[in-house]
Amino acid sequence: MSQDSDKRELLKLKQGIIEQSDTVPEDGYDVKMPESASEKTKNWFWYHKWILLIGALIIILGAVIASVYFIKPKPDIEIYSVSNYTTTFRRLFETNLPRWCDDVNGDGQSVVTVAQAPDDAALSAIEDYEEMQNGSSFIFIGTKDELKALDTGDIFADISEFENAEDNMLDFTKTAVGKELKIFSNEVYMAIKATGDEREDAARGFLHRIVENKEVVPNAD
Repeated sequence: MSQDSDKRELLKLKQGIIEQSDTVPEDGYDVKMPESASEKTKNWFWYHKWILLIGALIIILGAVIASVYFIKPKPDIEIYSVSNYTTTFRRLFETNLPRWCDDVNGDGQSVVTVAQAPDDAALSAIEDYEEMQNGSSFIFIGTKDELKALDTGDIFADISEFENAEDNMLDFTKTAVGKELKIFSNEVYMAIKATGDEREDAARGFLHRIVENKEVVPNAD
């Protein structure tokens, strides 16, 4: 007998139309309640499966958003700006310069970042000094006068072997890359921090490729 027929039989029993039924017990359907822990667990998951599924999807979506907007890959070359360049200008560097950057950290991609001190004279001077002494930036950019003011004679490495370089600074706007990016309205000099280690070597190789306009060819692997 179908469920609808069972309901009709049950209704007749309750109304007293019939005294008993061969298919439906008088007290309704006999629903077996879960007794063991495993049965209770299965029962709980069954009734909450859609909530759990939606919750899992929200967690996955949150992880994807975090990875895209908040978790940035480790940079291969870190550039620090001592001048007050616009955000658009810094993004121009970060977007285009990886073409001349080696995959220094071996994570399969070339990443260049440009950091800049806050637009406040006192805070900027403190951060510039801290970055010069203890920071992780390989390369410094800014106007010629602003970079010279920070160089005490042993901060920046000698890069006189590069064309358009003087006083341990490279005039980026005169390089082929600088001309390609069309940044003529900004005075941009580059200097390498004299660390005497592989960081300086990586920065020097980066500037060499910029001067020679030799883009990095990704591995076939």
